[in-house]
Parts: sequence; structure tokens; C-alpha cells
Amino acid sequence: MSYWQFSATADIGIRAFSNNRDNLFRDVTIGMQDIILSEKGSNEIQGLIRTTAEWSVQIDNCDQIELLLLKWLDEVLFMSEVEGKFLIDLQPMVKSENSYLLFRAQVSYVESDLIEREIEIKAVTSHGLEFKEVQTGELITSDDIDIPTFEGPGWHADVLFDI
Repeated sequence: MSYWQFSATADIGIRAFSNNRDNLFRDVTIGMQDIILSEKGSNEIQGLIRTTAEWSVQIDNCDQIELLLLKWLDEVLFMSEVEGKFLIDLQPMVKSENSYLLFRAQVSYVESDLIEREIEIKAVTSHGLEFKEVQTGELITSDDIDIPTFEGPGWHADVLFDI
């Protein structure tokens, strides 16, 4: 596991670590989806028929990758709530093109109506948002005893969700 949940006032968060930025997008996304699922839903989801597709988002500022993450997570929530497509896996790719950042993912999803949810995420917040490269020997610590210390090199993200 490369992501951990933590609690905040009226919010729930994800702290994730990964070996590269593309995989960090994946880990945060899967962590967010895990928050939503009930235990029963998590167990039953593997038996459902999966559909594959390509989803993408982009932003105009190449220097703001954390905003690209927010836009992506908002898209995943929109696809689940409005389009009825609950993401269960993805193969991500972040790409810089001209003056914008593009996130593209090959996704697997199931019909949202077929899964049992425990928590509703109302919004992805920018409060406390972190998405950064961790240098060799740099430590990322936590006050939460269930979240381990991470030593770079690698990538780190913290995301809070309004529930």
C-alpha cells in the first residue's frame, strides 16, 4: 500500500508516496475511491464487469501540477456521480505540451449503481494540498502514528476531501 487515510475536522485525507509522479496520481486516485467504498462494496467490486476507456484533463499552467491533480480527482468524482462510471483502476500519464499540462489515463470502471458506498465525497479541496518531488534523503513525517515516515527519493501527495 502506498497511500494512507487520515482524519481532519469535517474532512478526510489521503497521504500517498510513490516512485514517480504518474504513479502518485494513480495512488491518490485509488485511495480516494477506497474512501468512498463500503467494505461490502470493496469486496464485491472485483466481481463486476469492467469497461475500459481513456479519460483526460488539462490545465494551462505547466508549473501547477497540484492543480492538475485536483482537476483530475474532480473529474473522477464527476464521472462517478453524473456519468455513472466508478473508476477502479488506471494507467496514468502526465505530459507537458506547449504551455499546458495534460493528464491522460487508460481507466477501468464499473457501473456506479452496482456498488455499495460508505462515504460521499462532496469535493476535493485545495486546503493542505501537497504534490511534490521528495529529494534523496529528505524525510516526510506525520503526526499520525499509522502513517509511516517516507524518505526520498520519490514523490509525495496530501489531499483533503470534504465529506
